[in-house]
Formats: sequence, structure tokens, C-alpha cells
Amino acid sequence: MTTAVARHSSEAATAEEAVLSVLSVEHTGGRTQFTMSVPEEIFPMIRNLLESGLSLVRWVETQNRVKKAQARAQDPVEREKRLQESLAYCNRILKKYDHLIKSGMAKREAIRETKKYHIGEGQPITCQEIEIMISHRRKLGREK
Repeated sequence: MTTAVARHSSEAATAEEAVLSVLSVEHTGGRTQFTMSVPEEIFPMIRNLLESGLSLVRWVETQNRVKKAQARAQDPVEREKRLQESLAYCNRILKKYDHLIKSGMAKREAIRETKKYHIGEGQPITCQEIEIMISHRRKLGREK
């Protein structure tokens, strides 16, 4: 009886070897590449297993990025920094617009030229956003 068990376990070991065998492993530039041999009938199962593992890793990475972003959003220093950057950006736009208006340009044309200037500087903005900034400044009483 032990002989049969021994033969059975050796047959199982042979079957396992036939199921999966790693042919080569290479380490280059912080990456590891491996080649393996599997029977055709179990390939879809192994591919699905690897894809599931990759999906899990991507999900964990996404969750980490979300948690870091939430922490930055709640950090008072970061919030103040973003507010100051936003105000500086708005002031640059309004300064350019004011300069064009003082030079005698019509309001619509000044808005378009302000937009062109800031897009040329790599700062995307729309005419509507400029109009909102001008309107907001009027509500604060800075322009009559």
C-alpha cells in the first residue's frame, strides 16, 4: 500500500511538472522577465489569474493616489498655497485685460486678446472664464 501511495505521489509530481514549468528568468534594469511553459488547456485560467492580480495591483495603486490626494486637499497649507496660486493667476489675467482696455480696445476684443495671450503662454483659458473673472471683480467693487 505504501508503494502505491509512493507511486501515486510521484505521478502527481510528474503531472505538476507537466502543468507548469519556468523555462528562464532574466533580471535587467529593475525588471524581471520570466518564461514559462503550460499546457494549452490551462492557459486561459493562468492568463485570467495573472490579469486578476494585475487588476488588484492597479486598484491598490489607485486607492493610494486617492488617499494622498484627499490628504493634500485637507491640508491647510496646501489649500492656502492653491488659493494664492489661483488669485495670482486671476490677477495676471485681469492685469492683461485692464492694460488692453486702457489702450482703447473694445471689451470683446480685449477679452479675445487676453485669451490669445494666455493660451500662448501655455495657460489655457476661455473667454467665458475671463468674463466671469471680470464680473466677479465688479461685484467686489473694484471696477465701475
